[in-house]
Amino acid sequence: MSGQFRLIRLSNSYPLKDKIFDCDDKDLNEFFYQDSLLYQNELLAVTYIVEDEDNDAVLGYFCVLNDKLTSEDFKEVRNKIQRKIPYRKHYKLIHV
Repeated sequence: MSGQFRLIRLSNSYPLKDKIFDCDDKDLNEFFYQDSLLYQNELLAVTYIVEDEDNDAVLGYFCVLNDKLTSEDFKEVRNKIQRKIPYRKHYKLIHV
């Protein structure tokens, strides 16, 4: 291993089944081989794979998960803004 690596975003064309990856954690290994592409295709998470540049060995991976933002997350900011708007202009629902 030369110490050089590359970061690859998982895609349908990535040869996942041909890669050898074992981090001694059954759940993480299983996610890598069985669920990572499913999560990617369902827009739940984006998986990035770290490979050794010399021999294409998988050194590790990480996922960036999509989450949600609710109106409760913005409640404090929303209240500060609404205090500056006259009451008659407050709307509970805004159509976009």
